[in-house]
Amino acid sequence: AALEAPLVLNLDSSEYFSRPYGEDVVFIANDWHTAFLPCYLKSMYQLAGLYTSAKVAFCIHNIAYQGIFAFADFALLNLPDEFKSSFDFIDGNINWMKAVILESDKVLTVSPYYAEELVSAPDKGVELDNIIRKRGIKGIVNGMDEQEWNPMTDKFTSMKLTLNSRCHGHPLDDERGNKLVKSTSCPVTSNELAVLDLIRNSLKVDEHTTLLMPSFH
Repeated sequence: AALEAPLVLNLDSSEYFSRPYGEDVVFIANDWHTAFLPCYLKSMYQLAGLYTSAKVAFCIHNIAYQGIFAFADFALLNLPDEFKSSFDFIDGNINWMKAVILESDKVLTVSPYYAEELVSAPDKGVELDNIIRKRGIKGIVNGMDEQEWNPMTDKFTSMKLTLNSRCHGHPLDDERGNKLVKSTSCPVTSNELAVLDLIRNSLKVDEHTTLLMPSFH
């Protein structure tokens, strides 16, 4: 579906026109379950003369989830045998994330720090550190266009923030020491810990977790 969308959906639109993007695009693939995108792009579309200049950037959000399956499952993927080496992994398995790292034009992750961490040791890269190190990776930082949305002028934002504002997990105070954000509870359970539990359950337990856990008490 992702490979068809730029050709058939009116994604390029404005007040005056609406049309498909066409073939001159960059696909952003996120995490292991998008591993087939560059493979199908090469084996199906580009061989047929479509997307000849298209590129794929793969973004790693969590290296722990890689899509590891039995090697026999490769036969189910409808891919040429030339891709077997990209999927081939240890212990007679295939690894979807390994394949997309090797087949994409650019590998990204969610921050410069995480990019360094992934290649720092086998346990940090979860056995893909050598592949990532050889392939190369760039950490990017999420940002926003203040012309498009500015939290300082947004009437729906209770706490006005600038680029120099710092929170560190605590309500910000104004210059007079007044709290800018009031404590809130979960609208469903009326329980503040219920909201925090969503954060706790999504965290990988490692040395960074200890920085957050005191906030739950």
